[in-house]
Amino acid sequence: MPRIALCLTATAAAFAMFATQAHAAQAWSGYRTITGLYPTSQGLTFYLDGARINVGSPCEANRMRLLSTSPNYDVIASVIVTAYALGHQVTVNYDTTTITACDTEINRLVTQKP
Repeated sequence: MPRIALCLTATAAAFAMFATQAHAAQAWSGYRTITGLYPTSQGLTFYLDGARINVGSPCEANRMRLLSTSPNYDVIASVIVTAYALGHQVTVNYDTTTITACDTEINRLVTQKP
């Protein structure tokens, strides 16, 4: 297994062990490909392919955000960037109360190889 893939897998596994529920209303996206990254001062915004998650949002479909104030932000953001660079799929856990906003907030994710 290439070293970067091993690091990505180990990081995701470590995060999954320590992840806690951050929001009461949550759902999983199912495995999807990250199609773009948009870092902002508020966190890391990224786009997912597939069927629309953020129904009712005035912004682009499947625009997700990891807030910079989220626990383990550095770890989760690095997994997102690495998954994007390697073309690995992710399933994200998102706050269903934010699906009508421009950015649907996520709190954790799992990766898999294509």
